[in-house]
Amino acid sequence: MPKRDTKARIKGSLTLILSAGARQSSCSPVLRRLERELLLAEKVELVLSAESLERMLVTCRQLAPCVLLVDAHELEEVQGGALSTFSEYGSAVRVLVLVEEGNPAAEMRYVRMGCSGCLARDSSLPTIRRAIVAVAHGEIWGSRFAISQLLRFCLQSESAQLTERERVILNLISQGYKNNDIARLLYISSETVRWHLRRLYRKLGTHDRRRASHLAEALTVG
Repeated sequence: MPKRDTKARIKGSLTLILSAGARQSSCSPVLRRLERELLLAEKVELVLSAESLERMLVTCRQLAPCVLLVDAHELEEVQGGALSTFSEYGSAVRVLVLVEEGNPAAEMRYVRMGCSGCLARDSSLPTIRRAIVAVAHGEIWGSRFAISQLLRFCLQSESAQLTERERVILNLISQGYKNNDIARLLYISSETVRWHLRRLYRKLGTHDRRRASHLAEALTVG
């Protein structure tokens, strides 16, 4: 990608930190090309780090906002306490992890720890570039399957906040039942059904019956 495209897509200045593990991974030839490219980008500061992950996180705080590109092996070698701090860094430090392709469970684990996404080690230069820009702008990067599973996990977390009666009503509207039908089946008034629906919509972040039905299918309520 030409220099002007890289600069145009990054909002404001950005520091990109490449860990030693990332540069020594199977992705290293592509990363060397990326290094040469970013050295020409005025809005991107490139830092090649040889520090441990714990030290790199300290450096990240000093250089924030930044994107830290690390290899999954580096994450596995540190204590869980250090990993749990990712979410504490907020939007100022975004961690992008190089992983083996076809391991969505690992991708989900890293994102739930607070990382901003995962990238296959054999990714092409354009894909790596897009991933860095995406996480720099606040997006989560990962395989389609991992993102789908992560979304399902989030939806199920929302489902856990529903009461038993709300789950039953959500299940019924997903089957096409109208308010009067639900009231008759549950031996409650139509006004009570509407009251439950208002609470449901608020918890699910929607005001649309059809969308609530779609969410019910995703949540596998029943």
